[in-house]
Amino acid sequence: MSKPNPAPYSWSEIEAQVRSAIFCQASILACLGPVAADVVANYLGVDPDRASELSDGFNEGLDKKPDTGVVIERHHLYNLARNAYDFAYQLDGYQRASHEDQYEISCAVLPGFPQTDMHGNPSPLSSDCDEPLRRVFETFVARWKLFDTDLGSTGLTVRELALLSNMTIPAVRTSLSKEGFKLDLSGRRDDDKGGVLDLDNALTWLMRRRGFIPNRWPGGDKLDMTVAEVFALPDLSFDAALRQALEISALSAVQLAATAQVPATWLDAILEGKSASADVPALRAIARVLAQSEPEFVGRAVQHLLSFEVPKAPS
Repeated sequence: MSKPNPAPYSWSEIEAQVRSAIFCQASILACLGPVAADVVANYLGVDPDRASELSDGFNEGLDKKPDTGVVIERHHLYNLARNAYDFAYQLDGYQRASHEDQYEISCAVLPGFPQTDMHGNPSPLSSDCDEPLRRVFETFVARWKLFDTDLGSTGLTVRELALLSNMTIPAVRTSLSKEGFKLDLSGRRDDDKGGVLDLDNALTWLMRRRGFIPNRWPGGDKLDMTVAEVFALPDLSFDAALRQALEISALSAVQLAATAQVPATWLDAILEGKSASADVPALRAIARVLAQSEPEFVGRAVQHLLSFEVPKAPS
């Protein structure tokens, strides 16, 4: 049984918008390029006579018709859209996305591809219309910042958080404020005038959102996550999160107990999902070894351990 597609748009919808964007570019070439039918013909991949017919009919909705004879798969924009779609929503095939894709989408597609056709009708890549195709490319760029921390990004904008969490911008702002996340307002540009949230906090916030699709980084079929991501999962029990954190950190229970200087039998009981004392100093020591926030780690651990203490019925 195939998994449901978690993307907010179907691929056929995105494919249709790629076609529309290609025709917007072709109409610009037909209007402003060299006066030669073979320019548009070469771009669209059709013979010159067919190109002349298409040029005359760019305002007749040809961009939405799949029977124009134009094979959009031969266009690099199509390949970028396919890779961006799979990576943005972590679908099978997400591994195809590359640094070259990121560079071309960030530097050429989003700021440089025609925003309209020759008649001023908006392209699916128009920054004013917020069409699905543009949102796919922007979601790809936002997720790539989480994937490639060497990119030099200072964090994610509110819009990027909204795209990754499938929330509205006002809802994101309300959530950030309510949960105490602070936006960095220094060095703002036009695209982040509302400030940015640093990558670590952005990931913590995103992992608490139901609409966020967890990351599946290359390296195996299993979901690869950081320790911070694991402990941020609201539906994972503390003992399960701790076991997964040890696996990610390549630590054994014995090694963790020795490094944190906590009783091995006490730690084993927690890892096995059994009752254990809520030893706050020991829990703080484990948090430090795993490089986690002590208040958040200890708070979640204590809540978990106290759940084993069933209150006695009044006599």
